[in-house]
Amino acid sequence: MPDTWTNTSWLTYPYRQAATYPDATHLANAVTQLHTKKNLVHLSEIQRLKHALAKAGRGQAFILQGGDCAESFHDCRPAIIRAQLRLMFKMANILAPRVNGPVVPIGRIAGQYAKPRSSYYEQRQGITLPSYRGDLVNAVHFDEQARVPNPARLLQGYRSATSTLNFIRNSLKNTAFYTSHEALHLHYESALTRRSTQGFWYDFSTHLPWLGIRTSQLDGAHVEFLRGISNPLGIKIGPDATVDWLLSLLEHLNPQREEGRILLITRLGAQHVGPLLPTYIQATQTHHHPVTWACDPMHGNNQHTPSGIKTRHMTTIWQELEQTLQIHHTYQSHLGGIHLEMTPESVTECLDSTAHLQETDLKTAYRSLLDPRLNRQQALELIRKFGSALNQLLR
Repeated sequence: MPDTWTNTSWLTYPYRQAATYPDATHLANAVTQLHTKKNLVHLSEIQRLKHALAKAGRGQAFILQGGDCAESFHDCRPAIIRAQLRLMFKMANILAPRVNGPVVPIGRIAGQYAKPRSSYYEQRQGITLPSYRGDLVNAVHFDEQARVPNPARLLQGYRSATSTLNFIRNSLKNTAFYTSHEALHLHYESALTRRSTQGFWYDFSTHLPWLGIRTSQLDGAHVEFLRGISNPLGIKIGPDATVDWLLSLLEHLNPQREEGRILLITRLGAQHVGPLLPTYIQATQTHHHPVTWACDPMHGNNQHTPSGIKTRHMTTIWQELEQTLQIHHTYQSHLGGIHLEMTPESVTECLDSTAHLQETDLKTAYRSLLDPRLNRQQALELIRKFGSALNQLLR
C-alpha cells in the first residue's frame, strides 16, 4: 500500500453516487461520533473469511451470499432476522452435499443500508424529489422532507447494524456467519476503518465490503478507499466491463496477488454470459490473478412489465446461473459462489412460470424498497436446481 493512502485520502478523488447534505457541519458531527463507536465485526472473523474465500477460489469451499436488496431500519427485528438466517442455512444445507468443502454463508445484512441510483431525482405525478438512496441517507416515502439526506441516519444505521449483529451472534453462538454490503457511503465506511496492531487498515463495518458497478472507476473515491483496506473485497462485474479495466482494477486492489482478497461477482445477464465470461476468466488466468468467482444471476436480468413494474424472471435467472457454471467448468475455472437478492417473506416480486406468478400477481405482495427479490420458495427452488446441476457436472 503506497504511503499516500489514509482512511480519508478518498476525499481528494471524485466521489460518485454521493448524497448531497444541506448541512456540512451536521454531517461532520455525525462522522465524528461514528469514529468513537466500537468495531462492528472482529478482526479474526475478517481473516477467517479471507481464508474461506481463498479455499472457494480453489474449489475447496462454496460461498452462499444473499439477503435483501436494501435493508430497512424498520425491519431490524428479531423475527425478520431469524427468518433470514433460517433461509440462508436451509439453502446452505441443500448445497452442502453437492459441493467440495464447506458452504460459507455471507448475508447482505447489518449494513446494506445505502444504495446507488441511476438518477439523482425521482418524479411522480409531476412532482420531482431527490431519489431514495437507502435508509442510511434518506427515507423511502415520497415526501419532500423525508427525501432530504439526514446525517443522523448514519448513527441510526450503526445502531441497527449493532442490533442485528448482536442478535445473529446470540442466535448462532459459534457458527460462522459473515456480513457484507456495498461500500457506497464512504463517510460511514471510513469512520469505521481502523488500524490493527500489525499496522494494517480494516473496514470494521463489515467482513466483506463490495465495489458496485456505478462506483468502480479507477480514478474514483471508492477504488481509492478500498485499495487501502485489508478486508477481502467483492467486485461486481457487468456487461460493460472491459478486460483492460478489470486487469487494471485488480492491479489497483490486489497488486500483491493475495489469495482470498478478491471475490469477482459477475452479473452479466443471460444474453451476455456466453460472449463475455470466457474473456474475463482467461484474462485472470493469463495474468495470474488468484480471484474467487461468484455469480449474481439477478441484476443483469432486470426487466419492466408493460405497466412499469421492475421485475426479474426465474427463467432468465436460472439461464445465467446455468451458463456461468458450465463456462467455468469448460475453462477449468471454479465457480466459487452465488449471490442472490432474496427474502424469507412470501413476496411477489419475481416472475415465475412454475409457481404461476405472472405480471398480474406482482402487485399482490411487492414489498421491496428497490429491486425485486426471490421469495423463500423461489430461492429454495433455485438452489436445488443449482445443486443438481453441480452434482451432474462433478460426476
